[in-house]
Amino acid sequence: MKKKHFKAGLLVISLVIGMTAIGCASYTHFQSIRNETNNTIMRVFIRDTGTTDWGGVKNVRARRDSDGVIIRRQDGSIAYYDEFTMNNGTQVVFFQETSNSETPKSIKNKDIRIIDNNNISYTKINVPIHFSTSKKVDILIISLPDTTITSSEPIVFTVQDRDPMMTVLNNTGFPVRMDGRTLTNGGSISMQIRRESSQGNLAVNYSINDYSFSKEVNVSASDTTVILTERPPILTVINNTGFSVSVTRPFRQGIENGERIEHAKQSRNVNSLHIVSYQIGNASYEEQVTLNEADATVTLTKRPATITIVNNTGTGNNINIIQFRSPGSVAWIGGNIAIRNNELYLTEGTAQSGVTTQVLTNGERLRLWLGNISIQGNAFDIRLQTPSDTIFQKDNVRITGDTTLTFSQSDKR
Repeated sequence: MKKKHFKAGLLVISLVIGMTAIGCASYTHFQSIRNETNNTIMRVFIRDTGTTDWGGVKNVRARRDSDGVIIRRQDGSIAYYDEFTMNNGTQVVFFQETSNSETPKSIKNKDIRIIDNNNISYTKINVPIHFSTSKKVDILIISLPDTTITSSEPIVFTVQDRDPMMTVLNNTGFPVRMDGRTLTNGGSISMQIRRESSQGNLAVNYSINDYSFSKEVNVSASDTTVILTERPPILTVINNTGFSVSVTRPFRQGIENGERIEHAKQSRNVNSLHIVSYQIGNASYEEQVTLNEADATVTLTKRPATITIVNNTGTGNNINIIQFRSPGSVAWIGGNIAIRNNELYLTEGTAQSGVTTQVLTNGERLRLWLGNISIQGNAFDIRLQTPSDTIFQKDNVRITGDTTLTFSQSDKR
C-alpha cells in the first residue's frame, strides 16, 4: 500500500515537473513617465529623436464598459480611446512590449514633451529608454505570480524640465504688432520657447506701422528677456503756438501748448516731405518738414492773430457785418458780429437764434481773434458793412501777428 502511494506521489511530482517544463513564459518590458512638476499633466507627446513630427497625444487609454471590458469593434479592433491626465506624483507606463525573450528589443532614444494644466510645456530631448522587465509563467490553466527580473527608474519630469520663458519688453516708444497681438509701449509679454533642441537662435519679428523689424535672440535652457528698441524714424511735433492745437495731418491728435508729440514714420516708401496740418479754433495752418530715415522735429508757431478793428469810417457808420476772404477768392466768410467780453465774434450768415447781433459804432475799437473764423494763411481781403450796405474794404492785408486795422472813408467801396 505504501508502495502505491509512493508511486502516486512520484507521478504527481513528475507531472508538475513536466508541466513546468512545458509551461509558457513571457516577458514584459516597460518604462514609465513620472510627473513631479507640481501640476497636472494634460498631454504627452513622444517622437523618435532626430525626427520633427510630434504626432498625436500619447496619454490615451482604450475605453472600457461598465464591467471593465475593453469596447471593441466587430473586427476586434479597439473602438475608442480616451485621453487621461496625470496628477502630480503619479506615473504611467508609456513604453511597453511583451515577448518570449528576456532581453528587450533595442529602441531608439526619444524626445518627450508634456503640457500641464497651465499650458506650460516641459521637454526632454534624446532620452534613452531603460526597460524594467517582469516574467510571467503560465502552466496549463495556472498562472504563477509575475516576478521582476530587472528594474529601472521612471523618466521623471520636474520643474527643471520646463521649457524656457522668453519675456519681450517693448521699449520702442510706440505700440508694436507681434504675432497678431499689439504690445503697447512699455508693456511686456511672456511666451514659452518650446525647444526642438537644447539651444539655438530665434528671431523675434515685430512691426510698427509699415516698418518690419527682427531681433535675434539666443535660446538656451534658461529664461531670457528681449528688449525691443528698433523703430521707424520719428517726427517730433512741438506746439509753441501759445494755444491748444488739433493736428489733422499726418496724424490726428491734440497737443497742448508747450507739449510735444512723437509720430513714427508710416513707411519707407512715403514722400520724405511731410505736411503737418493743424487747427487752432477754426483757423487752419500748415508746416513742412523733411523726414527721411533720421528723426526730424517741427515746431508749430503759426497761430491766429488778434486784430483790433477800429471803426473810423465817419459819424453814423455803424458796422454790423465783418467778412474775410483769401485774396482773389470770390467767397467771403464771416458775417454778423456779436460782442462778448469786449471781443468781436462773427456768425456765419444771418443772426443765429440766441445770438444778439450788435454794431461797432464810429470811433469804437474791439478785438477780433481770427481763431474764431475758418480761415487759412495770413493774407486776407477784409471788409466791413453797415446795415445800409455801405462797404469799407482793405485788400491783401498781411497779418503775421497781433495788429490793429483802422478803417476810414478811404476804404469805402
